[in-house]
Amino acid sequence: MIALSERSNPQGMKRNGLNKEKKARASSEADSGAGVQEVSRAYKTLKDIAAVAGVSAMTVSNILRPKKREGRIAYSKQTAERVMQVAQEIGYLPNRAARAMRTRETGVIGFVSANFSDKTGNVENFGVHPFLVGLNHVLSSSGRHVALVELKELEVEQSHELPDALRESFFDALVVHYGVSEEALHLLEKHKVPLIYWDSASLNEVNCVYRNEVEVGRAVTQRLCDLGHKRIAFMTSRSSWEDINAGRSRHHSTKDRYEGYLLAMKVNRLKSEIVSGYQVEEMAEQIKQLGITGVVMQGGYVQLLRAAALLNRRIPDDLSVLTCDLETSIKDRGDVSGGACYNRYQAGRIVGEMLLKRLKTSGSDVRSVSLPVEVINGVTAAPPASENGNKV
Repeated sequence: MIALSERSNPQGMKRNGLNKEKKARASSEADSGAGVQEVSRAYKTLKDIAAVAGVSAMTVSNILRPKKREGRIAYSKQTAERVMQVAQEIGYLPNRAARAMRTRETGVIGFVSANFSDKTGNVENFGVHPFLVGLNHVLSSSGRHVALVELKELEVEQSHELPDALRESFFDALVVHYGVSEEALHLLEKHKVPLIYWDSASLNEVNCVYRNEVEVGRAVTQRLCDLGHKRIAFMTSRSSWEDINAGRSRHHSTKDRYEGYLLAMKVNRLKSEIVSGYQVEEMAEQIKQLGITGVVMQGGYVQLLRAAALLNRRIPDDLSVLTCDLETSIKDRGDVSGGACYNRYQAGRIVGEMLLKRLKTSGSDVRSVSLPVEVINGVTAAPPASENGNKV
């Protein structure tokens, strides 16, 4: 029967012989580590990598997938290097879309905040960068990444509509900074989107990371009082001062800091003063007329330096300045101005850890974190000079 089969189908037997020879050659090349790229050009899945590397698909998954990187500890260095070599040589790329279908997660965390830039391209909310770096450092270690979300992506014209960000289920969770309407927040919570609020005026006991800005304003003002200053002004932009007087604000921080400033001035029985606007000549005139020796600042430090120069005053010898927002995560700052320290990079890491915990527990609430308030004098605050030029 064998002879009859060989005579009746000689081409088939020839192909079988060639297939056996090809398999043997491929096996030999795989064992030696050579020829992987040639044999594996068509392989694109974890199973294909496993077949070439001679391990299970689970082993490949544990070694390659970011969420399971700790799994490498369970395997020998030789096995891990072999799997990664095969994956690289065959050009394997993880399919995020396929993973999303399997896990019902996209791996994308949205960051929502007001006006990253206006229509002219001028960046307004640039201070969030250290926060985003810290947030992404934590999330990327778990195979997740941050995407910016424009406010319009969360707004709807009709109450029965879903915003774009929800309609497509693109985000696994959101970090909310400020500027989001109450209607949008209600929709997000209604559809059980895991949220963490960062500096958004929300001081709830769960799912928030914040600084107590009232305490910031109070602590900065009290530091100037402790140094001996009696004529202390709260300095802010003209538009912010108008918003405070009108009972509105784009962000709660300036209003809260002013409240803290008033508390400290009242406790120390001092008269409150305002320097509004960042126009240099006007700023200098206000400081001169009010006899200011200490300034609680929000922004406009460069303009304040120029105003002091117009008045022939030196900082801190003749004018002490403390800011309510001293970013401490910036490298190579040189001489550090004084004020209330804020490490936004660390805040981003804290929010990232809280988000991962919420996602791991199917959206369960996590306890809020109130960031500590620390005030330093830096090189911009000192005791006031007396009338004869000596320090008090």
